Amino acid sequence: MTKAKSTTASSPTAIATLSCIGCAVFALLFYLFAGIPEKIGGEWARPLWFRYGTYLLQSVAIALAAGLCLRNWSSPKIFSGRSVWLGLAIGSICWGVSNLIFGYFDIFTDDIPFPTVADWTFVTGYLFLAWGMAMSVMGRRLNLTLVQWLLVVSVSLVGLAIGAIVTLFPGSDTSGAELDLLRLAMSAVYALVDVWMLIVATILLMAFSGGKAAQSWRLLAGAGIAMFIGDLGFNFAIKSPEYATGSWIEWFWVLAFSLFGMAAALEFDISARTTPRRRG
Repeated sequence: MTKAKSTTASSPTAIATLSCIGCAVFALLFYLFAGIPEKIGGEWARPLWFRYGTYLLQSVAIALAAGLCLRNWSSPKIFSGRSVWLGLAIGSICWGVSNLIFGYFDIFTDDIPFPTVADWTFVTGYLFLAWGMAMSVMGRRLNLTLVQWLLVVSVSLVGLAIGAIVTLFPGSDTSGAELDLLRLAMSAVYALVDVWMLIVATILLMAFSGGKAAQSWRLLAGAGIAMFIGDLGFNFAIKSPEYATGSWIEWFWVLAFSLFGMAAALEFDISARTTPRRRG
């Protein structure tokens, strides 16, 4: 009887986790093998159906992450604190809406204006994601050694250097000084949030190597690292005139949200089988 009850309780978690894994794996295969860029009208572009597919896969991963994080936030039994998942849920929703707005301009217009409404909602989404990641370490006992803290500082400096290079690297287009300043400021916000998520991910990997929450926290750290790679890789790649929507670097976004969803699913399962410490 006990075994059957345990299997039934873990089934939703298994389904959610496998759905996130399946989304990430299918998206990787899709990005690598389905879209071959073609030169159309002097510009490199991928088939229209492929571009629809990329936004669909990203939306599926985002919806899974947002739904699972919202479920954690609504549960009074959640072990790690509801504020973590509220930030990640709102950030995922804002990111998803922004991505669809950006997709509209990408597919149905000849040129993507800057800034679009998507840029402002993207910034909002990133700030909520950063808040959610921050709450995963705030108020927790971090027994890091001096060497580990030095490693965190080193990762921070390397992340800041990469962010600065990507942000300040000149693109192929020329614009007015006001527009350039706005683009620089917005790119700096993106880079700083990404570096912050990288720092939190590093702390999570070192601080939570064991215990009940370790597995979900490592997945959360992996999501932060994937978002860092995807964002800065994309921001660097789009400065090339030969960049075409649907590059493999965009897969890291799907991976990031898939990992957010997996972390939420595992945390919910842990909390369902553990007497919770109520936080946030």
